[in-house]
Amino acid sequence: MRTWQFHPHRRSLVLAALLWVLSGCPADDDDSAGDDDVSDDDDDATGDDDLTGDDDDVTGDDDDATPDDDDATGDDDTTAAGEWTRVAAGMDFSCGIRAAATLECWGDGSLGQASPPTGGYTELAAGWSHACALRDDQLVVCWGSNVQYQTDSPAGTYTHVDAGNWHSCAVDVLGHVACWGSDFSGQSAAPVGTYTQVATGWDHSCGLLHDQLLICWGSNAHGQANPPGAPCTQVAAGFDHACALTADGEILCWGAATHGQTDAPDGAYAQISAGKEHSCALDAAGSATCWGNDWASQATPPADTFAQVSAGIDHSCGVTTAGDILCWGDNDHGQASPP
Repeated sequence: MRTWQFHPHRRSLVLAALLWVLSGCPADDDDSAGDDDVSDDDDDATGDDDLTGDDDDVTGDDDDATPDDDDATGDDDTTAAGEWTRVAAGMDFSCGIRAAATLECWGDGSLGQASPPTGGYTELAAGWSHACALRDDQLVVCWGSNVQYQTDSPAGTYTHVDAGNWHSCAVDVLGHVACWGSDFSGQSAAPVGTYTQVATGWDHSCGLLHDQLLICWGSNAHGQANPPGAPCTQVAAGFDHACALTADGEILCWGAATHGQTDAPDGAYAQISAGKEHSCALDAAGSATCWGNDWASQATPPADTFAQVSAGIDHSCGVTTAGDILCWGDNDHGQASPP
């Protein structure tokens, strides 16, 4: 074993140090309150690189529990408000397009109508129990009930799509209309022509030709296939009625009027939608007006500013200018309760 021997001078230093400690004098630079201790500015419990520092800490700007991006309340959260661009109201379900171009549906999903495909989309239409959307590569994709092959969309590239009862129609990039599904009243037999828009109802369809004239086909039991001759910019088809916007924003409706669904209001409007027995429109200021059957308040829109409106069977939905979805009317399957 090795033993240590103190030089006399070192013994005096040791004794002095012991006396200094026993006297209770405060420490200098390397003691419990010094610059490099537990409460130091660097690498300590409250320093810049610690658990509450500016970087990589629990409450810091980057990678912490409350960051600005991708967190529970961040801008990219899937349940955040103000992130919708389109909405479509069907029978007992609704679908919307989020700002990220993805689809989401709610309400009755018993036939797969509330289970949309993945991918990016630019346009959306909801029928009675199926829906169709225009993908960002201009392909048409449909889902839900396929009892009459209304979801068997054709190949090709398209600019517009609509979904009716048991049939669907779309306008391709050349302006030709293709329809598929039920054709028991000729509703899927579109006349030859160059179109800019198509609208599908229960058992009839209407189209807007390139020269802004209207043409309809299918059942005409209530005059729903006899459109007015005025030039128009939009057309919408309901159960057995239809409505259109003229070039100056006037609303024209025709077909069944049993619930006042063709009693369009006066004024100038910018967008129109036709449901089962009611219709809705937006004026230039974004105010929604609905008329027709209102048994479930589907024709009583809330006071808000809208960018788009959609009339379904017994409910309606709209996208506000703030990017939120509001729905009103029948909600027995949650179709008026957007996520």
